Amino acid sequence: MQAVQRNRLPLLLLLLIIGAWLRVYGLNTHSLWFDETFSQRVVSLFDPISLFQNGVAGDVHPPLYFALLWLWVQFVGESVVALRMLSVLIAVLALPACYHLARLLFNERAALLALILAVFAPYQVYYAQETRQYALSFTALAWAAVGLAAMWRGKGYGWLLYVIGALVSLYTHYICGLTLAVLHIWLLAYPPMRAKWRLWLSADVLIALLYLPQAFTFLSQTSAVFGGFWIMPPNALAPVFSAGYLIFAVVFPVALIPIGVVAVWLLLAVNGIDMRQVRQGSVRAAWLFCLIAVFGTLIAALIVSLRAPIYSERSFGMVAPFMVVALAGAVAFAPRRSPARLLYAALIVICLGGLIAHYTPPDLLRPPFREIAADLRALPDSERVPILYLHDGAYLPMTYYTPDLLANARLIFTESRSWLYPRTWQMLGITRYSRAEIADWLAGYQGALRVVYYGGTLPEEEATLRALLARCPVQRELTYPPFVIFYEVFCDVQSDG
Repeated sequence: MQAVQRNRLPLLLLLLIIGAWLRVYGLNTHSLWFDETFSQRVVSLFDPISLFQNGVAGDVHPPLYFALLWLWVQFVGESVVALRMLSVLIAVLALPACYHLARLLFNERAALLALILAVFAPYQVYYAQETRQYALSFTALAWAAVGLAAMWRGKGYGWLLYVIGALVSLYTHYICGLTLAVLHIWLLAYPPMRAKWRLWLSADVLIALLYLPQAFTFLSQTSAVFGGFWIMPPNALAPVFSAGYLIFAVVFPVALIPIGVVAVWLLLAVNGIDMRQVRQGSVRAAWLFCLIAVFGTLIAALIVSLRAPIYSERSFGMVAPFMVVALAGAVAFAPRRSPARLLYAALIVICLGGLIAHYTPPDLLRPPFREIAADLRALPDSERVPILYLHDGAYLPMTYYTPDLLANARLIFTESRSWLYPRTWQMLGITRYSRAEIADWLAGYQGALRVVYYGGTLPEEEATLRALLARCPVQRELTYPPFVIFYEVFCDVQSDG
């Protein structure tokens, strides 16, 4: 076994290098978007102590990632590359976690297949390049799973690794708690792990004690979510599409998304058939361990969403490594005549296509705010002419790219469809104007006015824009794919009679 590992070491190092390169390549291609500029603004206004004491600026996330980002920017600054590089480094650590998890659950062959898929899976690359907590959540939970698998295999390091990984994940994203909870179904149902209940239960007790300082914040944030959240209620079939999302994220054009979903489910179906022929009960148990983590989390989130919608696919990154390991482990034990290997190879090819799409603008979620900012600055009287933002999704990135143009900027208050809570906007120091205030202002406004339209703007703001364009001639119109449009109009109240 050691000889096999030594022979594979150059290949493993090559894959790790490729994985790191894919996560660094194109890091500055796309502009920071709403979520990323929220992270940047939080760490520019608050230190780690206030984040842990008061929550993340009144928002609904645990504080650990933001505290780490605050520490990070003290040394490397707040450029786009600097802000995203922390997620890159964290995400690279998920690669050996996927390898080690598959090796403990299955075998060396499965570990190699898992590493290959983890290296090229667009989901893990995409969120490795985002200034958000998702990379930390899937890396931490992957290592927590390694700890559980190590306990199963009788490894002495498993207990401590599970405690550290679980704690980091819980202090990073609350949905990690759902995954840890559903994994306990497997711990209780699988006899070899049920027999070790004292071991993992003692770890659970320590995790619970160390998590107590966050418990009260968690309860208050949960109450806020249950009181109203911007996420739309999910469809009952949402987990079907989420299975593909956990491999491909949003890198494909909408028309090609079904290809990724079908590819993943086809391989899962073949895996299920193959697993029925595997004689080793431990292999089937390992496969179920991964599937329970994935679909247990998705179904639990779906059930919770009956009370308050929390089902956001980007928030399920913590189970992406489990999907990778489940697919790889089943392929490693597939019978010789099974199409699983061919389907696995096809999945890798689709992943490569997804990566090409990811590196090529436009991005479905990241409008080109950097270019929009440059165009706004290049206009005559850029600091004097007011700018009206019809959606907070466009305004917050501009606090990063055009802080010098915000004095005359106005953001409309979209009420319940705002992406952040009112208290969060206040803590970020951003004033929003009600629809009535904007209407009164526009009714008497004369002169040049610039308007930034963001796709997904609500009907009320659409109506405001249509009324404005009907009254004020358009002097300039610029379109930024996929869904941002800039208008410059000139309003003359006297000529309107």
